[in-house]
Amino acid sequence: MDVHDRPVVMFAAARPTDILGSTGLIWRYATACVGPEKVSAMRVLLKASMDTDKANEAIHNGTLTKLIQESMEQIKPEAAYFTTDHGRRTAYIVFDMQESSQMPVLSEPWFQNVGAEITYTPVMNMEDVQKGLSQLGR
Repeated sequence: MDVHDRPVVMFAAARPTDILGSTGLIWRYATACVGPEKVSAMRVLLKASMDTDKANEAIHNGTLTKLIQESMEQIKPEAAYFTTDHGRRTAYIVFDMQESSQMPVLSEPWFQNVGAEITYTPVMNMEDVQKGLSQLGR
């Protein structure tokens, strides 16, 4: 059976890692199984929680501003928010991920410059939720 002959994979998960796994392998498998047509992007929330000492250094030498600017230009987010979470500087960036191979490219600058812990979580806006609920057949 060819990959494109397989049925669409549907799944539900209690945790985002159940869907993405630590490397995005399950999401990659699911998108590969939908057929030869173009798969639409998946809206995701990238959370980058920065190491305080490395972020302090990045602020003092000017690399944090550059990191944020370059990331925003590359990601072209729907929304980006910056706050603290558990006492650490944290960025929440919502964008459409075209394919899981983007993850290393987007994550590495955050890992290398500010020692960030990165998570990717699939998210929906209100339109997505309404569309999904309408498909329940109720």
